[in-house]
Amino acid sequence: MISPKQIRISRAYLKWTVDDLSKKTGIQWARLQSFEKLENFEPHHEAKVNVIQAVLEQEGIIFIDKDEYFYECVKLKIK
Repeated sequence: MISPKQIRISRAYLKWTVDDLSKKTGIQWARLQSFEKLENFEPHHEAKVNVIQAVLEQEGIIFIDKDEYFYECVKLKIK
């Protein structure tokens, strides 16, 4: 599952507000804002996080998992 930090970074790459992401995902902006403040997601967040991830990936975001050397991050595909 992606991290709250990756969602914040993705929005910054895309120059989207929380409201922009809310409109694209159908998830209330207040919920998205609270998600972004978390350190990690809980298992019961998975369905909504999957929707967020799918929308961001459609916009060209590539999610990279954390490993022993680097924190999780994102890349933006060149269009």
